[in-house]
Amino acid sequence: MILKSCKDIGYYAFSGCVKLKKVVIPESVDWIWDSAFKSCWRAAIILKKRESKFNVISQDAFSDCRCRYVKEETGN
Repeated sequence: MILKSCKDIGYYAFSGCVKLKKVVIPESVDWIWDSAFKSCWRAAIILKKRESKFNVISQDAFSDCRCRYVKEETGN
């Protein structure tokens, strides 16, 4: 679980967490850095806001990731 007060997901934060099943990224997050979800093969990544509303989503944030990327936009 990522806290609603969290502003960024750091470098390699969940890297290699192959048993990770679901991550809900709350609206409070503005930055997702390099390799934050690298090699998270089974995870469903759910965004609670539009990609365009993030300050930064690093190009490599989801590198080597076979995760299911799900957008659950709130309309903000």
